[in-house]
Amino acid sequence: MTVLLRDKHEHRVGIDWWLFAQVVMANITVVLLVVRTKIFNLRRHRDKSGDSMQGLIIWGMVSVVVLLIAGVIWGYNRLVFNRIRVAAAWSDIDVQLKRRSSLIPQLVECLKFYAAYESATLTALTVQRNVAQQHQASNAVERGEVEEALSNTLKQVFARAEAYPELQANGLFLDLQKNLSDVEDRIQMARRYYNGAVRELNILVESVPTNLLAYAFAFTRVAYFTLDDAGQAEPPKMEF
Repeated sequence: MTVLLRDKHEHRVGIDWWLFAQVVMANITVVLLVVRTKIFNLRRHRDKSGDSMQGLIIWGMVSVVVLLIAGVIWGYNRLVFNRIRVAAAWSDIDVQLKRRSSLIPQLVECLKFYAAYESATLTALTVQRNVAQQHQASNAVERGEVEEALSNTLKQVFARAEAYPELQANGLFLDLQKNLSDVEDRIQMARRYYNGAVRELNILVESVPTNLLAYAFAFTRVAYFTLDDAGQAEPPKMEF
């Protein structure tokens, strides 16, 4: 559902951006047509006065100014559009990470009745979850580090749980396993979408001529959200 909403939102923003581009191009076309008509009229009446060249220069300068303004508006709106897209994508990641965090206490309560002597592993999972919650307001780099540590601890818990085949009869555990598996998939999809949005924004921030606008309006590079792809390629699953 989150992906669908995100896609719809992206499509809606894309339509607005396309309409804006059409309006700008239409205005530029009108200006160029006016300039062309003016030049044609000046050539036809150049014998009437000596002001034809001056008029031509004025209209040429007006055209250049209009084109520059249109270019600035176009570049600035591209930067704004991509910054909003990055923020929306980060919000999607945050939602999925919080959803995973909310499932962990239930998993701990379920497993501790079957694996009492594995309490150290469950304690480590609880501690790592608390650390992740404390970094919810951190930047992408710090958040990625603590969330990756939580993912690794969670994988260890599931790996150790394979030693308890009676868990397959526990409906709550099976539901939690499925929900966590779904969340891991959603985290990866949200991460890839976010990093794609970050890449496009960073290209604009560093490339000419939008880098000039980025500097003028304080647009900066955004960090990628990285997780261990090898560890996250498959969601945690158990085989009985």
